Amino acid sequence: MEKRKFQSGASKRSAKRRNDLIACGLSLSQQKLNFVFQTIDSNQQSTSNINVQDTSPYKDYEDNSENQINADVQADGPYINEVDKSENQINTDVQADSLYIDEEDKSENQINTHVQADGSYIDEENKSENQINTEVQADGPYIDEENKSVPNTALSPEAIEEITLFVPPNINASASDKLCFLRYHPIQPSGDLHNLPFKTCRLYYRIMSNQTMVQRKWLSYSLHLNKIYCVTCLCYTDRTSPFTQGITPSTKHVYNQVELHEKSSTHGMALMSFLLQSKNQCTKSLLTKKHSEDVLQRRLVLRRIIDIIKFIGTQGLAFRGKHEAAFSLDNNNTNHGNFLALVLLLAKYDPVLDRHVNTSIEASKKRKETHHNTKGRGNLVTFLSKTTINKLINICGNQIQLAIASQVKEAWKFSLEVDSCQDVGVMDQVAICVRYVRNGIVHERLLCMTPIRNTAGRQYFELVKTILNNLGLDIRNIISSAFDGASNMSGRYNGLQAALKEVSPSMIYTHCYAHSLNLVMIGSCSSCLEARLFFGLLEKVAVFIGNSYKRTSKWIENLEQLVEGRETLRRLQKIGITRWWAKDKALETIFDVNRYVVLLKTLYSIAYSDQFESKVSFEAQSILQIFLKFDTILVAFVFKTLFKYTTPVSKYLQTVSLDYLTAHQLLKSLEKQLSNMAKDSISTFDNILKAALSFASSVNDILTKNEIELEIETILSHKRSRKVKRMFDETATDESVSAFENDKHKFRVSVYQVVIDTASRQISVRFGDSNTIMQDASYLDPKNFKRINEDPSVIPQGALQSLAKMSSVERDGSVDQLISFASIYHNISNNTEYQSNVFDSENDEEETLTCSIDQNCQKCIPCAIKLLKDFNLHSSAYSDLYIAYETLLTISFTQVSCERSFSKLKIIKTRLRSLIGQDLLESLILINSEADIISEWNYDDIIDKLASTSNEMKRLLF
Repeated sequence: MEKRKFQSGASKRSAKRRNDLIACGLSLSQQKLNFVFQTIDSNQQSTSNINVQDTSPYKDYEDNSENQINADVQADGPYINEVDKSENQINTDVQADSLYIDEEDKSENQINTHVQADGSYIDEENKSENQINTEVQADGPYIDEENKSVPNTALSPEAIEEITLFVPPNINASASDKLCFLRYHPIQPSGDLHNLPFKTCRLYYRIMSNQTMVQRKWLSYSLHLNKIYCVTCLCYTDRTSPFTQGITPSTKHVYNQVELHEKSSTHGMALMSFLLQSKNQCTKSLLTKKHSEDVLQRRLVLRRIIDIIKFIGTQGLAFRGKHEAAFSLDNNNTNHGNFLALVLLLAKYDPVLDRHVNTSIEASKKRKETHHNTKGRGNLVTFLSKTTINKLINICGNQIQLAIASQVKEAWKFSLEVDSCQDVGVMDQVAICVRYVRNGIVHERLLCMTPIRNTAGRQYFELVKTILNNLGLDIRNIISSAFDGASNMSGRYNGLQAALKEVSPSMIYTHCYAHSLNLVMIGSCSSCLEARLFFGLLEKVAVFIGNSYKRTSKWIENLEQLVEGRETLRRLQKIGITRWWAKDKALETIFDVNRYVVLLKTLYSIAYSDQFESKVSFEAQSILQIFLKFDTILVAFVFKTLFKYTTPVSKYLQTVSLDYLTAHQLLKSLEKQLSNMAKDSISTFDNILKAALSFASSVNDILTKNEIELEIETILSHKRSRKVKRMFDETATDESVSAFENDKHKFRVSVYQVVIDTASRQISVRFGDSNTIMQDASYLDPKNFKRINEDPSVIPQGALQSLAKMSSVERDGSVDQLISFASIYHNISNNTEYQSNVFDSENDEEETLTCSIDQNCQKCIPCAIKLLKDFNLHSSAYSDLYIAYETLLTISFTQVSCERSFSKLKIIKTRLRSLIGQDLLESLILINSEADIISEWNYDDIIDKLASTSNEMKRLLF
């Protein structure tokens, strides 16, 4: 027969106290006590009328070091070793905003009659029928209600204060709410002051194996409720443990119950959750922090990858290799390409990149083992694949385009340069460049490189319009354009020029000065038979020696014997069609005394050697005989004299900072020099003849010294005069008299004067026009400021009218500012900051203008606008004048920037890279051409754009 259990007197008294508390809390007349059973908010506690000090062992417990916390955890019981500390096992089964109700075999309707939504945990097992069915408010204390009635008794303020501290937060409360509740615990009344039903030294402390005592900080005791609680489990478990409801201490079993509870896995997990939260390392915080650390790590890796892309792109190197899979990167015997090779090289010295590379290799190998029948990387992202790198390259190219467009918008007015070229893939590539002034400095930049199929003028216009619109540039802000002489570009009716003028009628079109000067030189170099044969000879000898390694070896061997230093690296220069300096370079390479001897010796060795075929020897002998003639040397010196004046001008026309007026002055100066050479043809030719004779004499001396059986002629070849056949009835004999006095006179007339006259005449025809803009620009020239300062009336009534209209400023205000600026220019330019690089010339007309923006010659327009900018005179006093200067410098008169971009195109798109995509090609050319903009890159912007390309990238980088 089962023994019947009777309640002791102590338990009855304890039950009576609990019922009194419930009755007071539920009484509507006890308004002061109603807050006891209400939820404690995280931002303000409902204990405004109770003074509770914010000091407790838990507060100190939170501030302990990590080692102390670990010691406390170990001291709290051996369950730590039994609990897996992974984040997955810390998770608890919590139902959001719901109440855990232990009511076995009760229907949903019965549960609703006893508990409100979001109410507190109530143990209703063995509830008697006489209990008062009341609706318990949310988050009330956890009270055992076994067969108890509710008397109407009042509580003391001390009791209310203590009970309030045992009201736990909601199960799904935030971490801050739970930590705020635990800050007031443990509550462990002293046995000296109170008559406690247990021994405090055994209940509050745990005796370790070494007889040391460790406080149980998770345990709190309520005097008024006579309950022992585990406050840690109250916050971090589902409250199924008896210690979350409070156990009544008994002398016989309480110590055993406490020991069993602190060894339980539920308590261990609760305590671990508390420790993690107390150090801001709760499960959610750990995941968030880990994700943030991973994102930062990936962004650091991408910064290094962007720098590698920048380096390879600026050098014009190829990226790809044969073996690019991540699992093959630890194999040093394969070619991974320049990009991956640089990544592996930097990984040796950079721990961030090294860790990423090793992780990528391991992940790729693991995937290859598990998915050996599939291709591709799957969901593995290493940031080293060709797809990611191509995305980054395109983003970098787009960033450069946007940066250039932003600068053009800031400058407002700009000029356009357009040209096309066929690449190695047989595609017609169009280069679109812009010229603008920013902060007083002229910039010419490549805007885009795009293919075109229809090369008609209207198609070019639609292409330019589309590209400018995509970048947010107004085509009506184009003030000038510079193209080559092709009809589809320069045509007045159907060309690109005509279409642009329909949109911007005031636009100035200029046939590229550099192209025009090159056409002048082409005309002079083919003006007579001797000139054509001479440059054909230079091309022939360069091809003859350069196309065979045996002949080239002979050239190098002889070169090392007769010259020293860097001259031993000289090679014969071929004459290219598109290289404007090729003829001058080919001439300079051969017609040096020592190198001319080397050439003759090389040809002689090939002609009289048994190592070469008879055909080769004969060809060498033929070329050698031509170079031994004095006529060849004299023709060479004629063109050396011509190139002495034209080459510096041609090179200067290819500079960026050159202004429209200076370019025109350079060409006028060149025209004048050639005209003087034509007028003083006798004296000039005599000087050329003397130089040629001196050269031939020096070469003969070296040949004799080196015992080479060759000798150069020192006189012109005499050609037999053609005799006119005389009929039988003719008696006159003056027809046989030659029109030339001698061979020298004949050469001067038929060669020298023809070459010089052709060059002078073509320069006059191609550059003779002087428009109103050029006339207005002459007044802005600092060389004319002295004259303006002495007599301001030298500026006529209509001066600066066209330039002011193009600049959108008032003409009268610009003239007044020009006169004022001319009066102070001399004093400002004599500042010590600007005197260091000033050079003087007695004859301004013959002065070679080679000033750059950093030399401060103070005699050119770029220096004048720089002075306005440096002294901050452009903001108010001379604002209109500064705008006029900017407009003048913005005018484009060459399109050499397009030619430079084509040189980059040939470096990047080679025969081995002929299948490169157009978007990638354009980005690589922009990176290679506009290297100065790359230094201003914002890495975060590039990484953010990469993240926006896919959801996976966004997850990895945000």
